[in-house]
Amino acid sequence: MAEDDGQKDDAENVVEVDANGNTIEVPPNSPKKRKLTSKVWTEFDKMKGRDGSESAKCKHCRKVFVSGADKGTSHLRNHLLRCNRRNKRTVDQMMVVAAKNASDLNSRIENFKFDQERSRMDFAKMIIKHNYPFSMSEHEYFEILLNGLQPMFKLVSRNTVRSDIIEVHKKEKENMCKYFERFPGRVTLTTDLWTSDHQNIGYICLTSHFIGEDWELKKKIFAYKCIEYPHDAETLFRYITDLILDWNLEKKLLCMVVDNAIVNDAMVRSLKSWLCAKSSILLEGKLFHVRCSAHILNLIVQDGLQVIRDFIYKVREFVKYLKMSPFATQKFNHAKAQLKLKDKKKVKMDCPTRWNSTFLMIKSALEMKEVFWRLAQTDRNYKFHPSDEEWKVAQAICDCLEHFYAATNHFSGTSFPTSNVFFPYICKIQLHLSKWEKTEHEFLRLMAGPMKVKFDKYWEECSLVLAVAIVFDPRFKMDLVEYYYDRLHGFDAHKYVERVRSAIFDLFTEYEDDLSQSKTELRHEVGGSYNDNMVASNDDELSGFDSCAKLPTLAKMARDILAVPTTTVASEATFSVGGRVIDESRASMLPETIEALVTTKDWLPSRKRKGFDSCEVACEL
Repeated sequence: MAEDDGQKDDAENVVEVDANGNTIEVPPNSPKKRKLTSKVWTEFDKMKGRDGSESAKCKHCRKVFVSGADKGTSHLRNHLLRCNRRNKRTVDQMMVVAAKNASDLNSRIENFKFDQERSRMDFAKMIIKHNYPFSMSEHEYFEILLNGLQPMFKLVSRNTVRSDIIEVHKKEKENMCKYFERFPGRVTLTTDLWTSDHQNIGYICLTSHFIGEDWELKKKIFAYKCIEYPHDAETLFRYITDLILDWNLEKKLLCMVVDNAIVNDAMVRSLKSWLCAKSSILLEGKLFHVRCSAHILNLIVQDGLQVIRDFIYKVREFVKYLKMSPFATQKFNHAKAQLKLKDKKKVKMDCPTRWNSTFLMIKSALEMKEVFWRLAQTDRNYKFHPSDEEWKVAQAICDCLEHFYAATNHFSGTSFPTSNVFFPYICKIQLHLSKWEKTEHEFLRLMAGPMKVKFDKYWEECSLVLAVAIVFDPRFKMDLVEYYYDRLHGFDAHKYVERVRSAIFDLFTEYEDDLSQSKTELRHEVGGSYNDNMVASNDDELSGFDSCAKLPTLAKMARDILAVPTTTVASEATFSVGGRVIDESRASMLPETIEALVTTKDWLPSRKRKGFDSCEVACEL
């Protein structure tokens, strides 16, 4: 049956030519024809005249050639090699355009004309976005692949690739500048410094954070520049003011988020004075300086860890001992097997300057307490076994630090949550510190005392922006501030509440210059009710905030305030990207090339992901 179908198809593919040159189909009951085996027939139509003569018409140029069993197909094959309509793909080449939505199953076909210049720029963007080497343009088998896909595309040298990357950077920066010229709101800046291991050159990163009119949280890297030594306050101030002027941002800034270095404090003071002289920042800069929450928590917890410093020392020595002694490692693994612990469970050495890595080291050690004990019983050379009391104290301290670890993870997540997220976490930590100060356990009091002193020192000056941000969350409004301040400050709570309320009304006054909305409406909007069960699981999403659009002044204020990240994680994460960009093979690159690669990578859109067009964050805080 299949054989009959094949013969039928062959018969239907044969057409006749009448006296006027018109083609007609051969009736289905015509004699069965032998199957055509040559590949050339996929590009020719077989013709048959009234006189029985056979011919072949090219499907591309429509020329007719004699054919037949005694003629062969060599002349047809030679024609295909010379056929202009077949080979000149810029005329008739078609391109299938995929549907934009998964639900749209239809694709469409469009005329496509090859453009060497556009393809060169696309190649440069590919190098930028995926950190490919410039020498990729000279890879032999990559050229073979491209020739198979598009023979007309001519690869260029690596030097030309660099020039193309600089050109892409210039065009993308122009687009970014135009976007921020039209952007109606304000932006928050985060900044940090980094020194390249391979170049021994310092870089400064300046990142902007803002919420677009679509109510999506966004971040863009404005600059990734080589910075001269010394990295003092004067140098930082000069570089940052130059960048602000370059991007025309002096009247679009809301806050500056930095870590807790002394040099940053001096730089921000100079920057605030400079902007105040231009009348460019709100509330005379009361909200301008925001300290990095993750760094503050790191400093606070480092003080608390001093209570178990002997325990931490012994765990570190244990990890060193395992690395130095394969025999000890063997015994350790054997003990894990006996206790039926997972093979992947390990005690990893911490980074002493990053408290969360110390916390994880302590936590993993506590989970393998029995393994420590067994090793102490079977290995005479192991001399750093903690006492029972040290294990007990370490467990209690670790339980306390879980609250800080949860907050740090929330502050430093890859999605860079909005500022309304932070206030409840910080208030809960403050409540815990107050409780631990009054506990019956002396070691907890010793831990909480210095932590509370440092907490009060840093949060007194930057808690205002967090409190203002939570008021703009329509789920909580002013009542969440009152709820926590009552628990934290008792009879003095009204002073702190009034400070927040005054800041909001003063802020409203500065925003309402060009928009009309009464303060009565504002007072109604920041009211509400709160209880412990109101905290939503998706508390860093902005899906419900666009309802503020009915109140334009309030909506504009909310977009600006909620975009404050209160951590420098985004800038630090950029240095993780910088480390991958400036590897050993690229150490000789000029700083302007490095900046073009890092910033343009951030600006180019990512089709696979919505929201942030940003790098993955893999840094520890």
